[in-house]
Amino acid sequence: DVQAYFCFVPQQPPQEIPGLLRHADAAFLSFTDKELFRMTLPAKLQSYMACGKPIVAAAGGETAQVINEARCGLCSAPEDAAALYQNIQTMMGMSENERAEMARRARAYAKAHYDKQTLMDQIDRRFLCLMEKGEKQV
Repeated sequence: DVQAYFCFVPQQPPQEIPGLLRHADAAFLSFTDKELFRMTLPAKLQSYMACGKPIVAAAGGETAQVINEARCGLCSAPEDAAALYQNIQTMMGMSENERAEMARRARAYAKAHYDKQTLMDQIDRRFLCLMEKGEKQV
């Protein structure tokens, strides 16, 4: 019985998500196999990572690339129920330390790539670089 292992929560306001995720061993996201979803990086992925949760996903494209690059979860192809089942079994079989390491990597990746201050600093550096190039051409 799937409900013995999972707690499915209806849509919640964004401010409630960190409190709910605090009680989760892992976070789940999935997409259907459509081109649009291969180009999408969902906000919930960034939220899961910022909250430091290992991720089980059925997704392709950008989402799978980020999860694999960050080494913060297990990702199967969209609509591949057998692979998703195997990834869930794998996650359930991991030690608490293995999941904690995935969580650590998720947080680190989110801080490096999605942190507001980090992004603002990058924009500032690029802007200053463009201004310096413009001054040299005058």
